[in-house]
Amino acid sequence: MNDSSFFCSGHVEVKFDFFTGYRAFFLIYDLSFVLLMLLLTSLCRLYFLQFIEMEKMALESRWAPTIVAILLEATKAPRESLWYPYLRMFFHQSNLDVPLFWDRATQQRLLGTSTVPQRITGDRQRMETDVDKHIVPLLRKLHRFQENELESLRETVVKISGFIMAYSFTRPDSEDSASTVDKENSDSEDEDREASQVGNALMEVPIMVPIADFLNASVRRNNARLHWDDDGEVLKMLAVKNIKAGEEIFNTYGEISSSELLYLYGYAEDDEENPFEEVFIPSSLLRDTLTDLLQQNPPRLPLSPAQLDKRWSYLEKKELVGEKYPIVIGKKEILTDMEVSRIMEVLTADAQAFADMDAAGEDEEEEADFSREQYRLENLSKLDPVAKDIFARVIQKKLNEYPRTLPEERKNIEHIQELLSRQKSAGNVDADTQRSLFIAFVHRAELVLLNEYLRCLNS
Repeated sequence: MNDSSFFCSGHVEVKFDFFTGYRAFFLIYDLSFVLLMLLLTSLCRLYFLQFIEMEKMALESRWAPTIVAILLEATKAPRESLWYPYLRMFFHQSNLDVPLFWDRATQQRLLGTSTVPQRITGDRQRMETDVDKHIVPLLRKLHRFQENELESLRETVVKISGFIMAYSFTRPDSEDSASTVDKENSDSEDEDREASQVGNALMEVPIMVPIADFLNASVRRNNARLHWDDDGEVLKMLAVKNIKAGEEIFNTYGEISSSELLYLYGYAEDDEENPFEEVFIPSSLLRDTLTDLLQQNPPRLPLSPAQLDKRWSYLEKKELVGEKYPIVIGKKEILTDMEVSRIMEVLTADAQAFADMDAAGEDEEEEADFSREQYRLENLSKLDPVAKDIFARVIQKKLNEYPRTLPEERKNIEHIQELLSRQKSAGNVDADTQRSLFIAFVHRAELVLLNEYLRCLNS
């Protein structure tokens, strides 16, 4: 299988069902470690660099240039666009089903108290900003926009954004071109700096690579990975382990949690041991926990309500707590460990120590003694008793937000899998049933992680 921009070695067989959207790569013969399997050149990429407006657009919106490029290419006549078959497959026959596409009622019914609906709301707001600030002005300039098309355009942009989330690639970071500018000898320092910023922004714009996105992916079963060449112009698929004949080739999306898999790609794996699992715990749960501790008799926290309010305001000012600053726990450690260490320092400081913190300017603040080791999972049992008590209560509050306990969720998964099996036998798979299974996989993986943290904190 060869053309000017795609090479597939004789070891690889491509199986693709155009109507269902299912495609996969399988090995015909055994493949040795790191043998080149797939090579795609920059000829496969969707180009947009001919528009100066798009280059500058990239400074403010990483996705807008690619969205506009797809919009323009999708409206060409079939014979005028080499991208027509690829884009037609997405717009008319794709089975991509990401939460971004779900209606609000479905989001609330299936996602419940998770943070995904809020994330969808935030992403949609950013998309609307892109439409109003970048996309519509450019389409007007190209005479490709009618005012009565605005609402339709907004929904199309949402659909394209989901497409980009699931199927795009980004090139690796390049050296900062600004460092190569001789500013002392340049007569156009500002222009050079602006050109450098534009170039760096363009490197972060998602690009579409039509053959590479056919590869199925797995966090733990991946046996091959995509690699860019040094110039970021050629994309290679390399085996990372020996692959047997008849075995499917799995790419990897990188270090990604089950929740992120669901949000970006519309599925989650049946895997309780994802090494990149993580759980976001809102700061509000920490605040609720602290309030609970103050209301106990005797109080479990040596602060008055007024003192807690003042310290919480301080933490908000320092951007350590708040809606945008959750506590994030990972498979082996608290991932926001530096922030958590600072939070605990503020909450447990005596009155004079906190007064000194509050009075100090940004440049005068002293960094507290900090060791990442203390926030590793196996060391949580050694934390200060007050910190242990706080974290255990926060974890329990997070556990209480889930619709089921871990044993109940495992039984729920078995029930949904049996239901799906019957639906598949009858040839009528319900979309909500499949979605519910993926959500249950996410909940189970997060419940496993949270319960392990609770066990370590209570030991």
